[in-house]
Amino acid sequence: MGKIKVFLCILLTVVLIMPVCNAFTDMDSNHWAYETVNFMTEKGILSGFTDGSFRPDDYISREQFATILSKTVEYANIELPINTENSWTFNDCVDVDNSRWSYKYIQKAFNVMGKSEGKNNGCYFEPDALMSREEVAKIMVNAKGLGKEEPDYSLLNKFSDKTGIDGSYQKYVAIAVRNGIMSGNANGTFDPKKNLTRAQIASLMSKLLDNGKNSKVDVISQKYVKIYEFSDGLAKVENNKGKYGYINEKGEEVIPPIYDAIIYDWISSDSLLGVMKEGKYGYINKEGKEVIPCIYDDIGALAEGLVRIKSNGEWGYIDKNGNQVIPFIYDDAGDFSDGLASAKSNGKYGYIDKEGNEVIPFIYDDAWGFSEGLANVKSNDKWGYIDKNENKIIPFIYDDTSYFWEGKSEAKKDGKWGLIDKNGNE
Repeated sequence: MGKIKVFLCILLTVVLIMPVCNAFTDMDSNHWAYETVNFMTEKGILSGFTDGSFRPDDYISREQFATILSKTVEYANIELPINTENSWTFNDCVDVDNSRWSYKYIQKAFNVMGKSEGKNNGCYFEPDALMSREEVAKIMVNAKGLGKEEPDYSLLNKFSDKTGIDGSYQKYVAIAVRNGIMSGNANGTFDPKKNLTRAQIASLMSKLLDNGKNSKVDVISQKYVKIYEFSDGLAKVENNKGKYGYINEKGEEVIPPIYDAIIYDWISSDSLLGVMKEGKYGYINKEGKEVIPCIYDDIGALAEGLVRIKSNGEWGYIDKNGNQVIPFIYDDAGDFSDGLASAKSNGKYGYIDKEGNEVIPFIYDDAWGFSEGLANVKSNDKWGYIDKNENKIIPFIYDDTSYFWEGKSEAKKDGKWGLIDKNGNE
């Protein structure tokens, strides 16, 4: 399938006012989305309410999102891609009849939105349900025709709450992140379950406008070839030399585009950014200062105060000031979680603490980090779960596994995926 270039223009309300840019009573120039909303209102693609407000903090429902998406593609005169993963059709929906005001919009958007994930029995659209970030990631990836891309799941490692991303959405979040559709928060989270507001949807959608129709891109479109999602007032940019940096909402360069890649976007409360320059990795702060110099072969996330670092082919750990804490002696290493990190030595995996002490012996074929007190490890080509005392909590009977989140984890057995609890019950 060829790439579909979508000129996405947005209408964020059903209650229409004249498409002329008027100052909204509840948004002044200090609001983070002020420029975006005003720009798009001037172009007649956003509107507010009859009382003069925009209500930027109101949440978006599935029904409203369907309306936005439908009006967008109608304006752009394009057809939404058909999502072949949908086993249900619009006609199967039992909670949307032709008397509903949004009927035609939901009908048009159903191809990429699908039925509500909140209902397992039958086809329910749930028009009044709110939209989560992970759900929007899936819809936007499908709307852009990117759903068949091979996801790079390692991109999710930058998020401290990656285990909170539902397994059915992980692929789409990874694709959305790689394509600059969505990114994380300054505190290193993705907030997959968080509902999106009108202002956030405006910001998210505006950057998908091509040919300088994004208010921020409009000012500086000739300087950068790509501008990513704004988060906490900053957006990653790529120049025509393939270098990356960051700008603020005024288009001013906060971090100059001198880096070959951005590896971890604001992945800690210390607001550090993993970068690559001239083939070497390090960390910078929000002012662009290198706090960990770009001299390493590879890096991991800053987790629980330590960063895994690869130097001269071996992994070790340093603190956020660049001081070595654990020697560079491992073949592979994972990020710290629950006070322990997986590491590989002499072809086998085990676990170490923050002083580098071996806590769980190196006897496993593969190992992931701890989550909710359990870690998934591989032995004799099968996966199971152990606790911090190396007790085998869930038998080694699975072909593949994932992290635990809220007491549940995905597991694959006999070629099929399902959910298990901490006792191994399906």
